[in-house]
Amino acid sequence: MFSSFIQSSKLVGATLVGAAESVSSAIAYGAGMEDAHIEVVEEAGTIFLEGTAPSVSVIEQAGEIARSIVGTHVCNLVRMP
Repeated sequence: MFSSFIQSSKLVGATLVGAAESVSSAIAYGAGMEDAHIEVVEEAGTIFLEGTAPSVSVIEQAGEIARSIVGTHVCNLVRMP
């Protein structure tokens, strides 16, 4: 039988990295997001959205997409150019 032992801190980090990748993909392929240039970064348990978007509604939509995937630990730093 195969067993895997992972330190809890590494598991949490891996989960958040996976979440950052999921958020990034969801934003990249989200309707109306084609003109946004958003980078998704995980740091200290929080997902940060950084970059630019053409309107306030697109910025808000990016935040909503991220929160729908990871919950409340999202810091939306996206701005208009």
